[in-house]
Amino acid sequence: RVFAQDDQGYRRLMELSSAAYLEASDGVPKLAKAHLLERTEGLILLTGGAAGQVARLCAKGKIDAAAEELAMLAEAYPGRIYVEITRHGTDAERESEAPLLDLAYDQGLPIVATHDARFLSPDDAPAHDALMCIANGEYLGQEDRQQVAPSQYLKTAAEMGELFADLPEALATTAEV
Repeated sequence: RVFAQDDQGYRRLMELSSAAYLEASDGVPKLAKAHLLERTEGLILLTGGAAGQVARLCAKGKIDAAAEELAMLAEAYPGRIYVEITRHGTDAERESEAPLLDLAYDQGLPIVATHDARFLSPDDAPAHDALMCIANGEYLGQEDRQQVAPSQYLKTAAEMGELFADLPEALATTAEV
């Protein structure tokens, strides 16, 4: 995830967004890694939680490759990179969290706690699930379909504090970002 830190970063973020759409051969916007690593001034980078490249490498047990990837990103975003930890209860999160934390501590990088909110309250989960089915041409009864966790509602600061009580430094950094 890339965020703008200032006006220069905002302009660059708009360029990156345009490139992701314009270079998408299949209509699905994707950002080439080369774009992400050039002209990073004014941008803040979060590593993407369990869905990010570093975490995916960790989950596969490729810790050395994950460390190299993280170091490369840290070099491109000096003082503006945060190792992102999410806790939606997925297997990918459970498999990657410990190695991600180890890499962050080893490389002296700050940790940030994030939550990918998809709807406002827990009561909205069934409606969101139905809307995802409509958008993707799927049915609620299908087992093999895209879903989000019912816990992906907009959590309060207190709920986030409880979820990440064991990582107070991540909560402090989140407030800073």
